[in-house]
Amino acid sequence: MPNNYPYERWYWNDWFAGTAILSIQTKGVWHELLGRMFLDDRNYFIIGTEQELARLVGCDVEQIRAAIDELSKRNIADVTFCYNNVTGLLRIECRRLKKDCIERKRAAEGMRKHREAARSYDDVTDTRARNQYPVTNNQCKENTPKESVFPFEEFWEVYGKKVERMKCERIYARISEADRQIIRDRLPAYVASTPDVTYRKNPQTYLNGRCWNDEIIEHRSRPRPPEQWQGRTQSMEEKDINGEGFFWDDNSGR
Repeated sequence: MPNNYPYERWYWNDWFAGTAILSIQTKGVWHELLGRMFLDDRNYFIIGTEQELARLVGCDVEQIRAAIDELSKRNIADVTFCYNNVTGLLRIECRRLKKDCIERKRAAEGMRKHREAARSYDDVTDTRARNQYPVTNNQCKENTPKESVFPFEEFWEVYGKKVERMKCERIYARISEADRQIIRDRLPAYVASTPDVTYRKNPQTYLNGRCWNDEIIEHRSRPRPPEQWQGRTQSMEEKDINGEGFFWDDNSGR
């Protein structure tokens, strides 16, 4: 199997401390075996007969046998016979590489579980279910959106001047329920005081200025003059329209 890793971590302090008691020949054999383990998909052991290991390292059988015996006696490597030495296969393990291999497998397993959890997280829409928190009936009631005392649609219909709807919706969404209750109580009176929509404030101005707190000035119709003045008033207005002008005498009432 090809190895996709071009290098391996090498702990020189551990190497010199661990191999200081080995002969130079055994050091070379051990170094070759470690390299072959790494090339075998970053493995921590190697298996083979004495003849196969000798050909792999590049020495004769006597040299590989002496090196393996020294590695076992010095407790540098774990050497065991496979199948009770029936086949003559040897298994040579490096404890440091074994530790690194276990750590890599543990990290890979943790990453796999993390990815599975992330996929499950994307499939679940409820935040509490994502965190695996139990949801009680009271919490469900708390999460249910409450109905407004005076929704925007009702405000929009009652106000009657339908301009800048989107801006008004954004402003209305920031208004508290207490203020909405006041708007609901006072808005009909304001609408009645401004029957002419032309002179009614734009709804955006009404909301931004919090005009529901203002005093409502009721609309009053212009009083009609007395019957004895109606003719005079009409003639005066006609003269003024024609540009003739008029003069009012306080004493005569004309």
